[in-house]
Amino acid sequence: MNKYLKDEVSKMPKEILVEYADFLDKSFWTHQGHWMLNINNRYGTEAAAEFDELVFGRSAEVQVHRLKKLFGLGDAIADLIRALTLTTVWSNVDYVWLDVSEKTARLRITHCIMQKNRLELGLPELPCKKTGFKANELAARVINPKIKTTCIVCPPDQHEEDRWCEWLFELEV
Repeated sequence: MNKYLKDEVSKMPKEILVEYADFLDKSFWTHQGHWMLNINNRYGTEAAAEFDELVFGRSAEVQVHRLKKLFGLGDAIADLIRALTLTTVWSNVDYVWLDVSEKTARLRITHCIMQKNRLELGLPELPCKKTGFKANELAARVINPKIKTTCIVCPPDQHEEDRWCEWLFELEV
């Protein structure tokens, strides 16, 4: 963060900081959405999915690495949940954590705005299973290499309207 931005942010009251974080998150997803749409329009859905996997997985890995350092996160499933909550990886979707224990957690995406937007534009669902797997696997590996990531469902798989994708994280002993 440059000096001028740091100075401005340090003056903000908590309520404005929360709104500013929301602004940054929305700005990230606006950028991501336009980037993906332009890749899709120029090179097709398969290329868009391929580039998304390459970029998004690495982004998730770097974000979790930085968050682990910033917040002193450990290697537990609870630390993975906190890290994924604080990243931009799932910040633009509605989700729930299910079956959370010391050894497992399931992440279910109940509303995916990116996929909904694609459908409204007349585009097919983006086959994002490889992207989601890469992002979740690399994020989990940063927290603890013993956390195994499994995709339960994700496009191009058939899914329910309120379950766009679902991921299982298991701590192997």
